[in-house]
Amino acid sequence: MTSKNTFTATIVFVDDEEFILNMAKRLFSGKFNVITYKSPTQLQNDLGHLNPALFVLDWLMPEMDGLSLCRQIRENHQFDLVPIIFFSGIEPSEQNIIDSLDAGALSFIPKPSAPGFLISQINALVSNYFKSVFYTKQRETILSVARHDMANFMTGVVSGVEMIKMKMSYSPFPNEMTDEIDVILSSAEKLKKILEDIPLLLTNSSEELKEFNFEPVPVPMIIHDAMNFISNSGIEALSDHICDNIVTCNRNILSRAIYYLSRYIYDNLTSTKEKIILKAESDPEFIKFSLIAANFHDSSFKQNIYFTSTTMNFTEKGILPITYVEKALNLHESILEMENNEISTTLFFKLNTTAG
Repeated sequence: MTSKNTFTATIVFVDDEEFILNMAKRLFSGKFNVITYKSPTQLQNDLGHLNPALFVLDWLMPEMDGLSLCRQIRENHQFDLVPIIFFSGIEPSEQNIIDSLDAGALSFIPKPSAPGFLISQINALVSNYFKSVFYTKQRETILSVARHDMANFMTGVVSGVEMIKMKMSYSPFPNEMTDEIDVILSSAEKLKKILEDIPLLLTNSSEELKEFNFEPVPVPMIIHDAMNFISNSGIEALSDHICDNIVTCNRNILSRAIYYLSRYIYDNLTSTKEKIILKAESDPEFIKFSLIAANFHDSSFKQNIYFTSTTMNFTEKGILPITYVEKALNLHESILEMENNEISTTLFFKLNTTAG
């Protein structure tokens, strides 16, 4: 007897041939929830509402070729783990197969192919997808539990050291060990902040991002928080031209994003560690948050592109800062941009005054 709660995986076919779509339903409807689209546009209209385990794309279609559609799907990080295959009548030449893999597909199946071969390929890809999802969720759960426990322990460390410091003020030797205790307190507070950053780093979907709270915050308060994080990390920076507008945001996440961006810039300064200049300037429609640095160099950065942690060649040291910035700006519906001149480099993002 089948349980009413049995989950059925969804596979999506996009093909302009009705015959192929009917064949897909006939072959797979007994095992999967099969959703079919006759054009890329139809899929694009529904893409934000889908939760598939596999995309099966035709190559040659009237509105848009399958390669372009594949690239668009890959730009949506919601589908990072979801496999894409081409099932197409186009010649399976070496170059076509290379192009399909470069676009983000995992396999190329030529038409016509034996139904058994198509079925075995799709079954294997769907099975591997759920293994990847299970591993990812398991890792996230472990990290989340560990973060919670570590945060509790760190709170205990901070409280305990503060109690010791308070008792020492009544000691005959009040200055003894004060510097060492201050170092312990500072390190514990920094570790506690990193643990608080983990939930954002673990988010993988727009639905998870909705769990973060927004509130109206004066821009100077955001900059003040960011400057505290920056100065506590030993990075030299100064704030300049800070507007007094109010934005709707997650105050902690936005200020931490500015800190992480300054940290990434500081690690990539090519010569003397000159001060980073932080600005927040108002425009009729938005606030422009800028970090300006001389001698900054990273070959991954190119002018006027959308920077993401998956498209840039980061060193291991840079993955955490830029991933946090990417997710924080995604949460605030913004992107990271860059401007260059002969003297300095400016990394900036814009936030609507009514964002959130």
